[in-house]
Amino acid sequence: MLTAFSQLGPLIIEKMGQEFDYLALTFSGEQSDFCRFNHAKIRQLGRVEQNTLLIKGVKNEKSIKYATPLRGKEDLEQIFTELKLLSQQTDFMEKDPGLFLPKTAQKSSTIEPGEIASEPIIKTVLNLASSSDFVGFLASGRNDRAFLDSVGTVHEFSIPSFSLDWCLYLRGDIASKNSYGGFVFDEDTLAHKLREGHKTLEALKKERIALPKGTYRAYLAPEALQEILSLLAYQGFSEWEFRHKTSPLMALYDGRKSLHPSVSLHQDLSQTPIPPFNQEGVLRPQVLPLMEQGKFAGSLVSERTAKLCGIESNGADLGEVPEALTMGAGSLAADEILRSLDHGIYLQNLWYTNYSDHDHCKVTGMTRFACFLVENGEIKAPIKVMRFDESLYELLGEHLEQLSEQRELLLDSGTYQSRHLGAHLLPGALVQKFHLTL
Repeated sequence: MLTAFSQLGPLIIEKMGQEFDYLALTFSGEQSDFCRFNHAKIRQLGRVEQNTLLIKGVKNEKSIKYATPLRGKEDLEQIFTELKLLSQQTDFMEKDPGLFLPKTAQKSSTIEPGEIASEPIIKTVLNLASSSDFVGFLASGRNDRAFLDSVGTVHEFSIPSFSLDWCLYLRGDIASKNSYGGFVFDEDTLAHKLREGHKTLEALKKERIALPKGTYRAYLAPEALQEILSLLAYQGFSEWEFRHKTSPLMALYDGRKSLHPSVSLHQDLSQTPIPPFNQEGVLRPQVLPLMEQGKFAGSLVSERTAKLCGIESNGADLGEVPEALTMGAGSLAADEILRSLDHGIYLQNLWYTNYSDHDHCKVTGMTRFACFLVENGEIKAPIKVMRFDESLYELLGEHLEQLSEQRELLLDSGTYQSRHLGAHLLPGALVQKFHLTL
């Protein structure tokens, strides 16, 4: 459908450009296969093809937006009619002080060839997980994004990807959870993850023990660290939030706090399925530093924030949320994790994370799935669900010992309204102290 947008977009600009001072078209499309598994059997198969066109018109420093499904030429007359009506409504609107109007045209094209068929992934799951209660969800296919405006900006982006989330279920609320996603499916990688999951499942067969609340040495796997950093991402790196002193990282921003020198965070588009242009059609840097060696290095600045605050934008979307958060790797080898932990807790997954003290960047949540007590460098038993309460400034600051050398690419598996494009590349973290409170 990207080709159809390339044909229809210029017709809309040509026909309706005279109604507005500026006209911009943003296209979003997907061709996705979905599969749900239960008891290692296919329970639901489906295919979704959908295309959405978002039109932004500016007239007399006032803007309107109109979203519609896009099928083909049969939609043009309806689009023309709606835009004429909307252009008249701008007479009753107030001027927008944060309005962004580009002055020069930009161009980009990112078209990745090939497809990711769902059949090989499904067959691999059915072959390798047939002896277990495999419960999971697969989404695979191509995502398209494009942008066109009356200034002459043209962007196109199309990339195939897949994400597979699953649990190997034991009983009750006990399961081993894992995920695998990327741009090229490799059967050996999935087989390795399933073997590791079965090892974890064997360990989970031991009786769970209740830990007393207190402070423990801990290893947070990349999936556990993702839960904390994903919460932080919503307000933590936004220039608008910093300007209004509502970011949980204010102490880092103004230099009152710092993290461990091994902690570096970037928005890195190069290893994730994220378009190189934002919602306003502005190209953004491939790599944007957010933290360097534990210190504040930069924020996400949208075009609106830049206009309202009189500063330069760096191509962030309106929400100023990092979509491709990447943390630098450390030196802790995968086969040394348990030995280095020695006595403590191994945390594979966390959930229900939220702030317990927003201003001091304290996060609370629950342990989930494969979390274990470790003694003498060996797993002793799974632990019952516990609540934690932890300051990021301690977790990734004074209490951080090492980051793992192996990082996990964790794709956003969300499908609300459409398949999501976000992804994080994260290591695990070995910390001296982790507070269990309940």
